[in-house]
This record gives sequence, C-alpha cells and structure tokens, in this order.
Amino acid sequence: MNYKYFISKIIYFIVLFFVTLTIGFVIPRLIPGNPAEAIIARISQGGAIVTPTLIKSIDAELGLSNAPIYVQYFNYLGNVFHGNFGVSITYFPATVISIIDYGLPWTLLLIIVPLVISFYVGNKLGALAALKRASYIDAASTVIPMFLYGIPAFSLATILLYIFSIKFPIFPSLGAYSLGLSPGFNATFIESVLYHAFLPMLTLTLGGLSGWVFGMRNNMVTILNSNYMKYMDIMGISNRLIKKNATKNAILPNLTSFGISIGVSITGVIFIQEIFSYPGLGEYLYQGVEGLDYPLVNGIFIVIILISLIANFIVEILYGVIDPRIRR
Repeated sequence: MNYKYFISKIIYFIVLFFVTLTIGFVIPRLIPGNPAEAIIARISQGGAIVTPTLIKSIDAELGLSNAPIYVQYFNYLGNVFHGNFGVSITYFPATVISIIDYGLPWTLLLIIVPLVISFYVGNKLGALAALKRASYIDAASTVIPMFLYGIPAFSLATILLYIFSIKFPIFPSLGAYSLGLSPGFNATFIESVLYHAFLPMLTLTLGGLSGWVFGMRNNMVTILNSNYMKYMDIMGISNRLIKKNATKNAILPNLTSFGISIGVSITGVIFIQEIFSYPGLGEYLYQGVEGLDYPLVNGIFIVIILISLIANFIVEILYGVIDPRIRR
C-alpha cells in the first residue's frame, strides 16, 4: 500500500467532515426568524406561557446565543466531539445522542444487509449476463431487474406489505421485534429481529438489484470487447483467467457506487421505515422535521454524513488495493 495515497485520503475525508460540521452549524442560523420562537409557537398551543427565559433556554439547547459567531462555532464543535447534540424538542427530555444510539443499529441493519446482498447478487447476475450475452441466460438475468427498475421503492414496499402481511399474514407489518421480548444476543431475539426485518430488507434488496446488474453487465461487455482482452485471448490465456480479469476490472465502477449508495440508501430507508413502522433514524428524522426539532435533525444529519464519509473512505482504500493504478 502506498502510504502517501492512504494519508491523502485521510486528510481529504477529515476536511470533508469539517465542511459537513460547518454546514450543520450554518443551516439552523439561516432559517428565517428565531427557531426558538417557532418551537415556542408550537408548544404554546398546548397552553405554555412564552417568556424570555423560556426562549433563552431553548436557544441554549439549539446552540444559539448572543456570543460572537466564532465562539458559537467552537462551542458547537466541542459539543459535537463530546457527543453532545443537545436535547430533543420532540422527545423531550431525551437527549439527541440517546435517540441516535437507539435508532442507528436498526437503520444500519436495513442499509448494510440489503445493500451487500443486492451488490453481490447483482454483480454476479450482471457478469453472467455479459458472459452469456444475446442468450436465454442473458435475457433471464436481466428481465426481472428491468421489471423492478420501474417500481418505486415505496410502491414495492406497499405491494409486499399488502401481499405478505395483510392478504397472507406471513410476516409482521410493524415493529422491529415481537412484544414481550427483551433485547439481547440470544437466538430467540435474533430470530424475531430477522423475522420482522425480512420484508423491509427484501424491499430494499429488490429495489437496489437492477442498478448493479445493468452496471456490471455494461462494464463487462465493454471490457470483454476491449483490445487487451482480445490480446489475452490471442496469447492463449485460459478463459477462466480472462473472465477473472474482466470481472475484476468491471466491478471497479460499481465498487465506487457502493460507497455512495450507503449515503443514498438512507433516503430510501426513511420511507421504508415509515411504511413498515420500523424504528430507526428515518422515523426520527421525519418526526424531527415535522416537529421543528433542530437539535435532532442536525444530530442525525451529522451521523448520516459521517457514515457516508466512512463508507466512502473504506471503498477508496479498497479501490487502491484492487487497482494499483489508483495508488500511483
């Protein structure tokens, strides 16, 4: 491994992370009016009395004050690095970090597992379709992904929910595990979690399958028709080695997309979690936006971006390991 390549990527993603934190600091301060007053207006409907002290206390929770902007910024950075995102307005008096701690594992489950499965299966089908192009195998490997490509994820989720939870009650329609179970690493709880997560994960797996299939197939066809592949064939190199080299080169663009897809998948997970009433950051983000809960929205935003940056960093390193040209 070229250490200069590794260090340059670390510096690059550190800079991106600080840019992300700065955006998270700026956005609440660009909202017209006083965020505290907007929250008070909603709370006052329940009979709360608006006082300057109340507005000042909410300002403090939001990180807003009369201090110079640079002082606010460094206080904000200090709080973030100490895991202090403030107190949630919607779920008061729960802290934002406690809400994220609870919702993050469920969200990661719905992101990583379907993404890995769809990536593996999609690339296998795409490579098979390219190697057997213009055949029945090619048609069979692409017709189902082509059909799924035209169905939005929320529509697919609704269809699966109706068929397998309402029409034929095989799988549950809500929740992350059965009522009465205590979370823990035991067979009963894990089985219940997988049982409840099956339909959401199936939705996300099927929804992401087509992109990998068509991407891999197109990459493979282009590479198999390239001059260096023809040269390898002329030199008498075995078909197995030719296929291995073609697959290795064709998967590189999809590997880059894999890192990006982790961040993009979070958007899709929000809708899926709402449809299946599944806990996670998607549900909390939706409630935070609805309730003008700036600390909660900002905390989730930072966590989502951090996950995306870490995923892309890992992919960039893997990219350099697979393709020596990138390191140079």
